[in-house]
Amino acid sequence: MGVRSQKNMALNPPLPSSKTLLLATGIGVLILIIGYTIYLSFAPVPTSTSPATPLSSESQATSFTPDRTITITAKKWSFTPETIIVKQGERVRLIITSTDVTHGMSIPQLGINKVLNPGETTTIDFTANTVGIFPFTCSVYCGQGHGAMRGKLIIEPAS
Repeated sequence: MGVRSQKNMALNPPLPSSKTLLLATGIGVLILIIGYTIYLSFAPVPTSTSPATPLSSESQATSFTPDRTITITAKKWSFTPETIIVKQGERVRLIITSTDVTHGMSIPQLGINKVLNPGETTTIDFTANTVGIFPFTCSVYCGQGHGAMRGKLIIEPAS
């Protein structure tokens, strides 16, 4: 009879207790919450409250003559300057250099997303057609502080 009980136990193991199930469920939920929090720290969060019309992106053709040229430095974990202010209608050239690792410059509402290789200069030309505040972020994972690498482009009404 003892052998038969062991054989039966192997085929039909006892169910876990309610405490074990509760603990396993709690750990699973905790893992999901931590994972979602980590995901949110890397995902760009739009801060503009009104929809924006994308700026017209210009190619780097020689015919583009900017009204304003702005030099930006990208480094762990910031853009300098962090805030860029231009006037509506200005033709803007951003000259961006990454000083340490590969970064990105993404302004989703304006259709801009460029990779910034270390030590190289990247040029972005556009005409500031729409008034508003347009957040920009680093679009290439660059380390622990990546989620905080943000800035904003402010397009003010023309005088």
